[in-house]
Amino acid sequence: MELNEFLVDFGKIVGVPDLRVDEDEHCALSVDEMVVHLQADKLHDALLIYGEVSELPPECGEDFFRALLEMNYLFSGTRGATLSLKPESEMLELAILLPSFTYCSMEKMLKILESFVNSLETLRNFIQDYRSGVNAKTAAAETEDSGAEAYRGIRV
Repeated sequence: MELNEFLVDFGKIVGVPDLRVDEDEHCALSVDEMVVHLQADKLHDALLIYGEVSELPPECGEDFFRALLEMNYLFSGTRGATLSLKPESEMLELAILLPSFTYCSMEKMLKILESFVNSLETLRNFIQDYRSGVNAKTAAAETEDSGAEAYRGIRV
C-alpha cells in the first residue's frame, strides 16, 4: 500500500477526504493535540512515523535520563518506537521506521498508528509528571505499557 493510498483510505475513515502527502512525500496529522508526521521513503520501501514528545525539562537529572533509557530498552515503554533527542534542539522525539510498508494492510497500519499515538501520549504524560515533581522512577512506573499492541519489527 502506498502512503497516499493509505492516507486516502484513512481520510475517508476520519472524515478528511483530501488527505495526501506533499511534494516531499510527507504528511502531518493532528491527533489529540499531538502532531504525528508520516514520511515515505520510496527508495527503501519504508515509512517513517515521528512526533515531538516534549522539550527536555531544564531540571532533569540522572534519574530522568535513566528512566527514559529504561523505557527505550527493548522498546518496553515505547511500543516499538525509538526515543531520541533531536539534534541542535532540546526536543525529545519518538520515531518508528516501518520497512516493507507497502505490504501492510489498512488494519495493521491503523494499529501501528494507534500504538504510536498512545506511546507519544504516554511519554508526554511522563514528562508532565516529572515536571510536576513526581520522581522519575515513579513517573516511569505510572506510564508502563498499557498492553496496547506494539510494533516490534526488524529495523533496516
